[in-house]
Amino acid sequence: MSKSNRSLGIITATYNSAKHLPALISSLRAQTCQDFDWVVADGNSNDGTIELLQQVKDLNLSWVSEHDFGIYDAMNKAIHRCQTEYYVVIGSDDVFNENAVEKILATLQKEPKLDVLVGNVVANGKLIHMPKGNSFIYGARAFVTAHSVGCVFRKQLHEEYGYYSKNFPITADSYFIKTIFANPTLKVQYVDDVFGTFSTGGASNTQVLQCYVEGLHTQLLTEKYPLLQILLFTARYMKLKLTPKKTSR
Repeated sequence: MSKSNRSLGIITATYNSAKHLPALISSLRAQTCQDFDWVVADGNSNDGTIELLQQVKDLNLSWVSEHDFGIYDAMNKAIHRCQTEYYVVIGSDDVFNENAVEKILATLQKEPKLDVLVGNVVANGKLIHMPKGNSFIYGARAFVTAHSVGCVFRKQLHEEYGYYSKNFPITADSYFIKTIFANPTLKVQYVDDVFGTFSTGGASNTQVLQCYVEGLHTQLLTEKYPLLQILLFTARYMKLKLTPKKTSR
């Protein structure tokens, strides 16, 4: 693939995503600034996802479809294919606001040496804005609003800190974020702009217990006082078990 002269890469990992992709594609076509590459890594879908991608002729799209070892393996493939200096991850069931690319590039042009740009996202109808709290308690959420849609990364960070780890099938993004933010010289900018809408239908929200366990592993590797991390995990697990489950009507 030839070197792109564009500034921003949009990365999407897909697998049997045909029912979600049309909304994402529409949001990309609606961008007020089209100065982006869209790179898709698909895991051998058989539901019409490939046919949808083949029909996209009006976006600067590059895609590959082959077996992978999960979403972060697919993301790593897409990052390797990406030819831009910065990238943002967006899930196949997420959407961008129509001015997201314009706002991202405007900030990057003003702050050309940024490592990470963080914006707001909407999830479940609620605005998620400003990183919150301490990483000891909140993990990666202490630094970013959301990995997907809400974070723009300088691609070179992966040359310095490695790619998304296959050891964390659900929380590799959190581990990567915790790792890079451990560097006090990391250049980060937060902007009070909504980049788009983040879907809560992913594995981190549907496989809650596994997410908690991986989150504990991440915290033990990146924080001090392991016993207190275990106590926090126990408290979260008990809350999960004691919270009444919603029943369908």
